[in-house]
Amino acid sequence: MKPTLQNTNDLAAQPSYRIALRVPPTPSASADKPRPRQRTIPVRASGQSPARRAVTLVELLIVIAIISILATLMLGVGAAAGETARRARTQSVITRLHALMVEHIDGYANRRVELNQSVEGALDTTFSAAQRRQRGQALADVRLYGLRELMLMEMPDRWSDVALADITAANYPAPVYLERAPSLNSLYRRRLRQLNVATNAKTGMTNTKDEILANQSAECFYLFIMNATADGEAPSLFKESEVGDTDGDGAPEFLDGWGKPIAFLRWAPSYQSDVQMNARNFLNDNDWREKAAADHDPLDIFRRDPYAYRLLPLIVSGGGDEVLGLSAPADADVPWRASLAPFSLANSLYYLKPFGDYSNRNLAGESLGSGAADNLTNHLIATRIRE
Repeated sequence: MKPTLQNTNDLAAQPSYRIALRVPPTPSASADKPRPRQRTIPVRASGQSPARRAVTLVELLIVIAIISILATLMLGVGAAAGETARRARTQSVITRLHALMVEHIDGYANRRVELNQSVEGALDTTFSAAQRRQRGQALADVRLYGLRELMLMEMPDRWSDVALADITAANYPAPVYLERAPSLNSLYRRRLRQLNVATNAKTGMTNTKDEILANQSAECFYLFIMNATADGEAPSLFKESEVGDTDGDGAPEFLDGWGKPIAFLRWAPSYQSDVQMNARNFLNDNDWREKAAADHDPLDIFRRDPYAYRLLPLIVSGGGDEVLGLSAPADADVPWRASLAPFSLANSLYYLKPFGDYSNRNLAGESLGSGAADNLTNHLIATRIRE
């Protein structure tokens, strides 16, 4: 039996037949609403490159600006890290130098001071047998001066401390209070005479006096550390990069993290520190004496010098700005003085004198401005150790 053709409305209700017969769909309540617009998606043919949008100039400038900012930040971080590393290396070197120096200084408390026979003879002729007490006090004074003379000759911070005269003098004089020059000083003098005739590595000519004096505190300190400390083992405690000859005169120096010589002041009475008093802070002569009595020089065991207070030799690096900014009297201002009293020596800029005699002068270790603000010193290390 042949199939009966159904009503077209019935067929329209079936989607498959509706498509086949192209019969419009049954109208509904939403027939009047517009149909949503179909989005056309282009189809890329096989092997065809995708379309790319060009970068605008503004976008390019923004990217460049961001990269520049990031590079600046990275460079700043790198520079800060490098500066921190240089400071750490400097502190490491100064810490080792400080330990070696302090060990040597502590030995002076028990050092035998062999006095010049002529000095003791002068005491015998000055004081009678009935003046034994006065003679004993004078002998204590002489011993203190002799001990300071010994320190000056063994721990020089300038070449004139070695020579006890101008460094170009034909003959270097004998000490005043000591019976003879210590063996270390004899070694130093031989080295100084060699420098006077040595060829400068930078100029190719014989060293001039100014070239020898240029870094003299650092050079003398190197000579002292290498020959007087650690029982001769000091050279093994420092790397090759920590030693150099920056002025080419043939006298090495210890170098800080910036490759600059580390300076030295044996007595720096006007250095502002937490481990010693500053002479500039005394109000008057009586105030000086009272404060010196409270923290007296440990090497003045008989307390013969009322102005003598505890002094810690200064080891100092100029830091990042490579400027020490501290007073160190010129070599010409340091004539050899017979009394060798660091706190009461007349007419000398190198040592202190009683209050009121130095008001218009710079004392050793005195700050000369902001250049000393970033200095690295052993006094900072000593402060941490004491705490």
